[in-house]
Amino acid sequence: MPRSRGTTPTAREAVADIARIGGFFDVTSHPDLADSAPGEGPWRPLAEVWGPDVLGSRIERTRRLFAERMDITPEEVEPRVAASVLYQGMAARLVSPAMAAAVVHGVVPEPGALRWRTISTGPLPLLLAEDRAVPAPRPREHGPAAAAEVVERVVVQGLLEPAAAAFRARVKVSPKVLTGNLASSVAGAARRIAEVRPEHGADAHALAGALVAAPSLEGSGTFGPPRTVTGARGGSHREIQFVRNSCCLYYRLPGGGMCADCVLLRGVDA
Repeated sequence: MPRSRGTTPTAREAVADIARIGGFFDVTSHPDLADSAPGEGPWRPLAEVWGPDVLGSRIERTRRLFAERMDITPEEVEPRVAASVLYQGMAARLVSPAMAAAVVHGVVPEPGALRWRTISTGPLPLLLAEDRAVPAPRPREHGPAAAAEVVERVVVQGLLEPAAAAFRARVKVSPKVLTGNLASSVAGAARRIAEVRPEHGADAHALAGALVAAPSLEGSGTFGPPRTVTGARGGSHREIQFVRNSCCLYYRLPGGGMCADCVLLRGVDA
């Protein structure tokens, strides 16, 4: 994206750029592109994802999907397991583009400008319906704590904590589990940024570390020493492993396993 040094991009420019990282980072950058985006049906305000008329059906759909995948009945999938995994996917979907936009471009998409729509499987489709962003100091220039404060306030406290409260109101799932899911999503976003945009990898991991140390996520996990890994585009980059202090509960599914950052791999009770 050609821009003069020191110029902050618009929200749409930032979103269009970081969407190239793929997966959970992909946000449709303009309403003119809305019809060609994944998913179906109308685009809705973001908070409706965890609204009372939507969340219950999304949890039940997740139970059915797991049942089909594991060749079991939906009744054999605990609601708290489905809710936990669904929340982790939502956390990754919301925190990933925010972290990437903050690290690479010094902005965070304004949550009130985002829309979503229904999809059967895969990452939740997101659309930037209005060209609005919140300034976020780049970690490289201002230190990771300043950027973490913005991401924590705008995304964690503004979106994911209300979402977690809605999940807990519907399903009996531990706050520690949901916080750990969010922390794992933060660490995963940093790893992906480092893999695809290695020139921003150190800043992404610094932001992730500051977020996990922030009040909303304090005590949720720890980062280990960096290691050298091969990236998606060839070459190598430095990656920092994360171990959470809780478990997402996926192991409770018949045939389920443990994630690489799971506390249970350390033999600690979640």
